[in-house]
Amino acid sequence: QWQECDALLDTGNMGMTLIRASLSQALGLSALPGVPPSHFQKPHKQVIVQGVVPGVSMDVPVITCTYRIKDQTMTNVQVGICETSDWDLLVCNVDLQHFQAAGYTLKV
Repeated sequence: QWQECDALLDTGNMGMTLIRASLSQALGLSALPGVPPSHFQKPHKQVIVQGVVPGVSMDVPVITCTYRIKDQTMTNVQVGICETSDWDLLVCNVDLQHFQAAGYTLKV
């Protein structure tokens, strides 16, 4: 079953796709506070994500997930988990290239 969410298609994101921590928890992809982590996927690694503000970065856990936009399904995607207030999924440029290869056009 698919969960609807807000995604930002970030053509300037040359790093990795990010998922909101609260959505990851609600979907059972990562641990909830107070629940034993053995019930959830353990992060594969931690990565440092650089934002648009010079010198600002954060260390985020990375998990694997599958997501779909329109009729394109991205499987086994490594995504970073972080908390933001504006979007549920921040899709990186590498992932967007798969959509463009499938015939989708991104317009501003």
